[in-house]
Amino acid sequence: MSDLAAFLAARLDEDEAIANAAMEAVREPYQVDALDLELHPADTAHYSRHNAARVLREVEAKRRILAEHLQLNTGMCRMCIVVAPCYTVRVLAGVYAGHPDYDEAWK
Repeated sequence: MSDLAAFLAARLDEDEAIANAAMEAVREPYQVDALDLELHPADTAHYSRHNAARVLREVEAKRRILAEHLQLNTGMCRMCIVVAPCYTVRVLAGVYAGHPDYDEAWK
């Protein structure tokens, strides 16, 4: 379980760092030139909905879920009362299935 917990903690730290950097970035006014393409309305809606502030809220929510399910030193999920990693923690890890450190055994 500790490997999965460490994997999730590292991914959440990365998500948080990237979102914080995006929020702190100094933005220059957007310059449009002949090579720029307009965004499709669906892309615009997606980007506005999945902004850095939302990512930070999701990171916090996932950390709280992970904390509720981890029971260190017992090998059991304290919420599900099963041998860890429980289904909930494995689902949280599944979001990062494309990461090179993701272990397919966590599915």
